[in-house]
Amino acid sequence: IVFRCEVNISIPGDPVVSNSSSVTITVLGASNPVQPTNLTIVDITYYKVTIQWTVTSIAYTPEQYIILYGLNESSLTQESDIVNGTMDFSGINDTYSVTITELDFNTVYYYQVRSTNTEGSTNSTTGMFTTEEIIAPTITAGPSDANIFDGESVSFTCTVFSETPVDIDIFWETTAINTLPDATT
Repeated sequence: IVFRCEVNISIPGDPVVSNSSSVTITVLGASNPVQPTNLTIVDITYYKVTIQWTVTSIAYTPEQYIILYGLNESSLTQESDIVNGTMDFSGINDTYSVTITELDFNTVYYYQVRSTNTEGSTNSTTGMFTTEEIIAPTITAGPSDANIFDGESVSFTCTVFSETPVDIDIFWETTAINTLPDATT
């Protein structure tokens, strides 16, 4: 819808002194959301990623955003949590982000940001990321062989270094290598 307002000011009988001005106002109807842009990976580990994007303007409120992702660019079947957008039409270049967890390590994922309002949905271009590799822990110092007699104890220090959180199970195995037969009288 277009409105036009025109104002003419003139002095009766004076053709020289007059002024005219007009204003045109265009009212846009509801429409699909604008495409999310500036897709950026802001944090990534072996099991999670944080994706950030920009919404250049609000087409029609309220808008919501989700990340569609998957292992195949043509089949983005998994969804992130919903991110609610602003309710303010003056929102320009607003930045949003979401964190996705429980990803597989050292894996390539494809993703899109879907913006949805009451009129429909618009997807971003497709992005890609690779989760980090899990690096196996290393034992930097450990127990050494020891000879002890029955009833004695032994202690040792074991230091484990890992770049990723790990669970460590320590097993103590006793093996009788040189045993003496029971003496009988």
